[in-house]
Amino acid sequence: MNRKTIVRVAAFVLVTALVALLTGCSGVETSPTDRINAFVRAVSAQNWTGIRDLCDSSATRYNTANTENYWDDYFTPGNTYTASGISESGSSATATITGSPEYTSGATFTFTFTEEEGGLFEGSTYFIRTIRTGSTTVFE
Repeated sequence: MNRKTIVRVAAFVLVTALVALLTGCSGVETSPTDRINAFVRAVSAQNWTGIRDLCDSSATRYNTANTENYWDDYFTPGNTYTASGISESGSSATATITGSPEYTSGATFTFTFTEEEGGLFEGSTYFIRTIRTGSTTVFE
């Protein structure tokens, strides 16, 4: 690389970093929608520790959320679940979760989240605080 190319690359990197700093841009921001999709993938994969990692550590049931027996009451192991129609509003979101045998026609789940502010170059991360379907509390 010649000197002119090196200066251009350095200027591009500097401008990109400055824009990220001024706009709060982050590659690690995790939205409520991201969390719901990750939750459904973890349930489908029976990744119990992965589910717990998505949850707020101050939630009452946090310490039991990494066990298969806990989630078996709501999701049948070995089935694939999907989320659709996700709608965010403030610190909560609703989603239709579909998967058989429990939710063949889809069931509406309401999630609430705790927002954790990121550092200088990081966005916010949302952790699942509660999950409800109808009058049933799945997680809190």
